[in-house]
Amino acid sequence: MNGNGVETFEVEPTDLTEIENGKPGYDKRALPADWKFGIKLQNVMEESIYKYMLDTFTRHREHEASKELWQRTWKLTQRGEMMTLPDQVQFLRLMVKVCGAKKALEIGVFTGYSLLNIALALPSDGKVVAVDPGEDPKFGWPCFVKAGVADKVEIKQTTGLEYLDSMIEKGEKDCFDFAFVDADKVNYVKYHPRLMKLVRVGGVIMYDDTLWFGLVGGNDPHNLLSNEYMRTSLEGIKAINSLVANDPNLEVATIFMGYGVTVCYRVS
Repeated sequence: MNGNGVETFEVEPTDLTEIENGKPGYDKRALPADWKFGIKLQNVMEESIYKYMLDTFTRHREHEASKELWQRTWKLTQRGEMMTLPDQVQFLRLMVKVCGAKKALEIGVFTGYSLLNIALALPSDGKVVAVDPGEDPKFGWPCFVKAGVADKVEIKQTTGLEYLDSMIEKGEKDCFDFAFVDADKVNYVKYHPRLMKLVRVGGVIMYDDTLWFGLVGGNDPHNLLSNEYMRTSLEGIKAINSLVANDPNLEVATIFMGYGVTVCYRVS
């Protein structure tokens, strides 16, 4: 803990060995051997167009510590494709600012690329609570320090459901302005009613991976659904998509970005 009551990590190089080797794992899932068949849905876009978009609108606006974390995660871990993309984190920063967020929540952290960008978008007195059961956030912590946002970040090493339930049991309500969920897909539908209690009216909830490798369309050219994790995750994604699409308390839009991002604006 630092003087502000924020959990921090003292990271020695030896602490990162297993993380860099991809061993701790974001979860215990068993992915298909060829799950890296394509880096996100952007692969359907002609490469030069996507490069133009990144070069023109995105990368020159990105903080150097964020670029460093992106590069370190790709170079030193075996699971770089679990990161959100640079244009996604730019969109995250924009949404945090548009909704005037001062207190944010992220469920599912990995090495912290999206979390770092949420923290960068918050005002100087803003806070973001990051919930992840693993130790992967240790990997990104030096970049949080370098970016000068470590005091905005509070890490909770627990599951999303445990944390949300603990907040509700404490009587918390409408305490977050913004939430980003990129975690276990089967539990998205369980997160949602809890988040609707904890994210204020006028706040934003964003769910990542809501087009799930393009599998929501019914085509599976790479036979990914032969893998149990991919099948159960698809079921979870379809469930959350149906839930938020029919929630009268939300305005909803899905963005064709990464594996799909759904933005939920709470109207009541």
